[in-house]
Amino acid sequence: MNIDEFSEKRAIPRLLCDSHFSDTLITTDSLQYCLISINYHRQGMAVFTPKRMPEIEKGKVSFEYKISDKKWSIENLPFSFKHKHETENGSQYGIEFKLDRKTKEGVLEDLKAIEEALEKSQNPEDRYGIFSKDFK
Repeated sequence: MNIDEFSEKRAIPRLLCDSHFSDTLITTDSLQYCLISINYHRQGMAVFTPKRMPEIEKGKVSFEYKISDKKWSIENLPFSFKHKHETENGSQYGIEFKLDRKTKEGVLEDLKAIEEALEKSQNPEDRYGIFSKDFK
């Protein structure tokens, strides 16, 4: 496969979470889980954990993104699980943010700003760096 053979399948491409992206805190009922942030776009994200999550369908998600002098904090944003890939080596979950009128006002601008910052830091045509001259 070369760079010309790649085509994005999603309407909004996912962007890899870089080192400026915090882990993701998921809260459901009175329990909290810390997961690794994998990729992101303004409508949702993918997270990973070495252990399986309990059978839950929704909850609240919190994370931060900080670059230079800018910091965005998303706290207790409602979400639902849209995808689950659970294995004995770890589990990946796709989260869809649930924005209602109440949560949409200030949060949507922050979600878009995080997406824009991630876009600027990545090459969308070589998102894993496998086509760069430094790849071995």
